[in-house]
Amino acid sequence: MSGERPAVYWDTCPFIAWIMDEKRAPGEMDGVQACLDDVRAGRLLMVTSTITKVELLSCKAQTPEQCQRFDEFLMRPEIVLVSVDQRIAQKAHDLRDHYAGLGGKTLSTPDAIHLATALMYKVEQLHTFDNGKMGNCLGLLELDGDVAGEPLAIVKPGSYQLRLV
Repeated sequence: MSGERPAVYWDTCPFIAWIMDEKRAPGEMDGVQACLDDVRAGRLLMVTSTITKVELLSCKAQTPEQCQRFDEFLMRPEIVLVSVDQRIAQKAHDLRDHYAGLGGKTLSTPDAIHLATALMYKVEQLHTFDNGKMGNCLGLLELDGDVAGEPLAIVKPGSYQLRLV
């Protein structure tokens, strides 16, 4: 994204970690909080897909208060909430097709949509905790630096070094 503030993309994992106040490896939740603080202070734009809401709310342990906190956060002016349109759907299709052709693990549909949206919106980084240890799907962190031949930094929240306004 062009503009004065850097933009990062969050897939669903960091949102779940924040909303559920997960117990994670040392420093990981500090990274989540630092990123959220940068967004709230207007130093950072955050991009995410509308499918994040679908994925996040599938977590049965959420309370109504947690859901409200998430919904209120998405209304902030520093949040760019992107709907899946034809361009993003085609890009996600192409990404899934690319990785299906490599054999072994596949790229899940939600992850393909997250990657396609991040690439289309030209964010500086995609933030995730997805290491691919569940199921037969690629982890997003495995794709750091090269998503089907396109450059994209994929890191855990807090691992970013951006020029903040």
